[in-house]
Amino acid sequence: MAMKCPKCNTENPQEAKFCRCCGYAISSEGNIYTERQRLQQENDRLKNEVRFFESSLTRERLKLKDEIEKQETKIKKLEHELHVLKFNVPIRKPIKPQIITKEIHKCPVKTHVKYILSIILFIIIGVLSCYYIYNKEEHFKEQVAFYKPFEVLKISIKDDYDKGTNVIWYDEATFIKPHLTVVGFKDGRYKVKAKVYRNDGFVPIMLRGWVYGTLILKRNNSSPIDCSFEGIYDIKKGVITQFDMKEFGYEERGHWEEGDYLIEFWYKNICLGKEEFKISKK
Repeated sequence: MAMKCPKCNTENPQEAKFCRCCGYAISSEGNIYTERQRLQQENDRLKNEVRFFESSLTRERLKLKDEIEKQETKIKKLEHELHVLKFNVPIRKPIKPQIITKEIHKCPVKTHVKYILSIILFIIIGVLSCYYIYNKEEHFKEQVAFYKPFEVLKISIKDDYDKGTNVIWYDEATFIKPHLTVVGFKDGRYKVKAKVYRNDGFVPIMLRGWVYGTLILKRNNSSPIDCSFEGIYDIKKGVITQFDMKEFGYEERGHWEEGDYLIEFWYKNICLGKEEFKISKK
């Protein structure tokens, strides 16, 4: 039976004491001991290398772990600053980046939603208030228009030359023509009555005006019973209208007496306005 050399693995006869290739003592007990020691040393050396590699690996892991933690901290800090810039929140030092990041995600959104809902609520309240005020004003205007469908804004008196004046010369006085500027509250055709008064006995008082007991209503042949003259006019709602009323007076001069006069304008039992004028000599 052949015997292999433990060193070079060459087959040798069974009775051989030395390897025919490398000369190694195959059957020597000392060689067996020597080989055992060599293997033991080789094993120790490998164990030392393993321990060295393990310790090196542990150190590298610790270094990498510290570096990873630093990078994670930087990333969280950058995320925090990004959210701060996005939501316009004052920069604060993040003690607990994870908790603060959650707060930054939640709080500004809730705050913005509250602001938006508040603005929408105020707009709705404002619109409803305006609508209520508008309806109330329109209802009030309808009530006023039922009794007084239009308002006289301006009164002027025109003479024979169609010139607006408050002083008419006695020698030239024949007809007077009132010119009215009105604003309508309700569409319709309305009868306006004019009453011309002459002050027969002027009594001075503290306020500028007339003592009505001394006024005489002037009428001519075409005058109604209760006024000097009247006319029917078209007035539109919300529109300022100007019109000349019917002429009042006499074809011949001299019928107007010199003095102070007052003309009043009436709709039903409501006095719309009054204007003073004077007949005077040059």
